[in-house]
Amino acid sequence: MRNRFRHRIRNAIADPNLQVALDRNAERRMAAWNETFASLTNIEDLRRRAREVRQHTLDNLDHYLERFTQRLVENGIRVHRAADAAEACRLAVTIAQASDATLVAKSKSITTEEIDLNHALQQKGIRVVETDLGEFIVQLRGEA
Repeated sequence: MRNRFRHRIRNAIADPNLQVALDRNAERRMAAWNETFASLTNIEDLRRRAREVRQHTLDNLDHYLERFTQRLVENGIRVHRAADAAEACRLAVTIAQASDATLVAKSKSITTEEIDLNHALQQKGIRVVETDLGEFIVQLRGEA
């Protein structure tokens, strides 16, 4: 599988039509960004307001976390809290083992990278597959 994947990557990189399409897409996105940014006449007011909202949220984080948790529970989602990385990994492993999982599809998450969740799951014999393309490539290369 790894060789086939690498072959497809090499072909995509060598495809001049794909490269032109990617360049045009990048140019369109950059032009749209520049146009949007240029249309903002009150950028300093927006920056100030963003700082205020951020600070208010940090100052009231307990309230917002509780509200967020409440909404999750109301929608049928079970919420688990962990005091540290080790506890978070133990919780994830316990949940996976309780359902006899041998394979976990994991979305991209900086938090799971920081707590080394993949390693914790793999140590218990649970295979992890990344759903994010970039992370999947890193995983295939054995760099995770």
